[in-house]
Amino acid sequence: MIRFLRGVVLEWSPGALILDVQGVGYQLFIPDGYDGSIVKLGGELSLFVHTHVREDAIQLYGFASREELSMFETLLGVSGVGPRLALAIVAHLRPEALARAVMEGEERALTKIPGVGKKTAARIVLELKDKVKEMAAPSAGTAAGERPAAGSPASPVDDAVAALVALGFSEGVASDAVRQAVGAAEAEDVEGLIKAALRRLDRVG
Repeated sequence: MIRFLRGVVLEWSPGALILDVQGVGYQLFIPDGYDGSIVKLGGELSLFVHTHVREDAIQLYGFASREELSMFETLLGVSGVGPRLALAIVAHLRPEALARAVMEGEERALTKIPGVGKKTAARIVLELKDKVKEMAAPSAGTAAGERPAAGSPASPVDDAVAALVALGFSEGVASDAVRQAVGAAEAEDVEGLIKAALRRLDRVG
């Protein structure tokens, strides 16, 4: 399975390109929002790759960052969302914007994207929010809202980081954002930390 490619851009059109990797040309589908600041014809390009295997074809989807790749693969886990629709969402929303839409139930942020109707937007918010809640659930033996004792396996910080990772962020990015929120005393509970971290990530993006 191909997960990363680096090569020279031979051909490029909105939504797709051909990458020459040591004499082998790979066709990759990419977010159609990528412009000349990311892709340059004849220039070197590195892409994180999702390999999609179908009965009649193997398709490669390329992304400029790990976070975009993770967001794409997270969206593929939603029922009814295929690679083309997931790619369109990545092209229109940054990972932190999608995460915020999910956490705050902002379906309109999704319905603005071509191909995403009200039912699909509602399903994305519902299924990803359930995933976040599962990741952020209090540890066994710890009452809801109660801070785990020192030395216990999980804490609100750990749970908030895990929830952000479930939404597609890398562990390093999620951890930094949550710990900055803790340092600024913006929140203490898991949901508050997630939202505070997302606000910080949105400002950075």
